[in-house]
Amino acid sequence: MSQKFVKLCVENKKGFWNWLRRWLVIDPERSSGITYNNQYRKPAPGTPEKLYSRPLNLPASDISDNPYWKRDTRRNYPRSGIITQPVLAELLVLGSVEHPKISEPSETETQTTSAVTQSLSTILYNAEPSEIRKFILTDKGVAPQPGNSYQWTLDEKNGYPSTYPVRTFR
Repeated sequence: MSQKFVKLCVENKKGFWNWLRRWLVIDPERSSGITYNNQYRKPAPGTPEKLYSRPLNLPASDISDNPYWKRDTRRNYPRSGIITQPVLAELLVLGSVEHPKISEPSETETQTTSAVTQSLSTILYNAEPSEIRKFILTDKGVAPQPGNSYQWTLDEKNGYPSTYPVRTFR
């Protein structure tokens, strides 16, 4: 046994328990591997704790204006959009950005659009059904399907596409 290892481990005990250990073990010269208390104990017991230093990852560690719900990416679900009746009435009368119902004013004309003050029921009663159908429904005359219309193509053999890194066993 090397001299350096003997200094680090609890060996060379004297007395009854060392005699019993040497008598019961298969190889009495083999080390138990139990180290002295002052070895491999970092930080050593009883040392004062280091002073806390704030992390340098600002603004994530800043408490002010940084609530947990803004940082929580696990529950960051898509928020549903809400269209109220006045907003829908405005969309039916004025149109949307993609499909405006009023023309852009030229440089010589000054056209002002006032906010819609009529209720949705009045606007729907006075509007033509074909116009409402064209605005709300799709080209086929059905309501738009929520979500994307992506079609998944799965491999019939394994259930996974060939680009997916998974092993299948037979």
